[in-house]
Order: sequence, then C-alpha cells, then structure tokens
Amino acid sequence: MATMDEIEQAIIESWNHFGAGLLDPYWADDGVYDAGGPALGRHKQGKAAIKEGEARSVGLFKIDKVTIHSVIRGNDAIVVQARVEGTSPKTGKPYANELCNVYTVKNGKLVHQYEYMDTLASTRALE
Repeated sequence: MATMDEIEQAIIESWNHFGAGLLDPYWADDGVYDAGGPALGRHKQGKAAIKEGEARSVGLFKIDKVTIHSVIRGNDAIVVQARVEGTSPKTGKPYANELCNVYTVKNGKLVHQYEYMDTLASTRALE
C-alpha cells in the first residue's frame, strides 16, 4: 500500500514523463479513468483497460511541453492543473490544452481519475 506522498510524487512524475505508465503500480484492480466526456469514449475500468486507454491517448498527440500550474492535495484526493503543448502526428496541427485531473485515493491505491479538458481543442487538432 502506497502513501499519499508516494502517490502524489508518482502523479507528478507521470506528468513530467507523459505516457510512461508510471501510475500502473498505483491503480486499484477496479480503478476507473474518465476523460473528455462520452464523445471521446474514454471511460476505462480496470488496470488493463486503463493501460490500453493511456497507450491510445499517447498516440493521439506528441507532447513536447508539460507545465504543471498547481498540485492540490486533500485527505483522499490529489488535483493537478496543467498545460500540455505539442502536435497531432495524424494532422501535423499544433495542440495545446489546459487540463485538470482529479485523482481519488483509497487504501493506498488510485481508485478514480477524472480528466477535465477542452475537448474542442483536442478535436480541432485531430481534424
């Protein structure tokens, strides 16, 4: 079982090494990842589905720069506000987005991650 300090550090490292799978060991077996609303189809439950979803997301954009604006921690939650910048390999268009991820922790494991983002910015970069 990981401590909140260890999980927070892993979350920050996962942002600094975008898509490296650094959160894999911290997910609860039945963890849930939600992002971008139903239109993007990014509701994943379970470690394998979350890992598959992360691999798919990483393939959508080549992220060149991540700027973490803030990290806020509560009793059972860690919130990260960040900006990502890069390009879409599919279209060559530039991509920039402001994101806010809310991570919920229970018994030393990540049980839920919800990613708030500008889905229109993502869509425009991919079209």
